[in-house]
Parts: sequence; structure tokens; C-alpha cells
Amino acid sequence: MYVVVNNREQILLERRQRNGLLGGMMGIPTTQWQQKYPKNHDQAPVKTAWKKIAKTTKHTFTHFHLESRVFIGKHTKRIPQYHWGNSHGLPTVFKKAVNLALPNL
Repeated sequence: MYVVVNNREQILLERRQRNGLLGGMMGIPTTQWQQKYPKNHDQAPVKTAWKKIAKTTKHTFTHFHLESRVFIGKHTKRIPQYHWGNSHGLPTVFKKAVNLALPNL
């Protein structure tokens, strides 16, 4: 999961695809949820100096358990498919990642 922060301390958000888990909800950018972690940042929303958070986040859905690596970075430019906001109202799985990452900025 990627927590991207701008100069106004807002985080980068995206609307998830309508179909699938958490469909149509707002969230932070993620890679595809799979058993192996990606080896690079090809799926990251922006190019920046990513800082890997030492701990992982863990969240249990009704039918599976998700453990995610979290990366934090800064970016100041507008990105068309995303918008800047805060973590209020985000699903818990994303709030956990934001709360873990922000103190490490």
C-alpha cells in the first residue's frame, strides 16, 4: 500500500473499481493483492523516494486475511486519476496503513 503525502499534509486517494472487494469506495493506492510482495514499485501511483515502513498492516476480511507492506512518500503535483484528501471515512484496511505510515514521514 502506498501513502502519498503532499505539502498540505493531505494523502493521495483513489476511488476503487466498482466491482470487487471494497468496490466503489475511496482508498489509498495499492498494488494487486496477492500472496507475494512486488519486488519493485512498478505499480506505485507516482515516482518518488519511497520509504518502507518496518511493520506490516494486518486486516481480516470475512473470507481472507491480508498482510500488507506500507510505503510512504511525498509528492506535490496533481495526478489526474487521483485526488488529495484525508483518511476520514476510509475503510479500516486503509486507515491502518495511513496511521502506520504518517508518523514515519
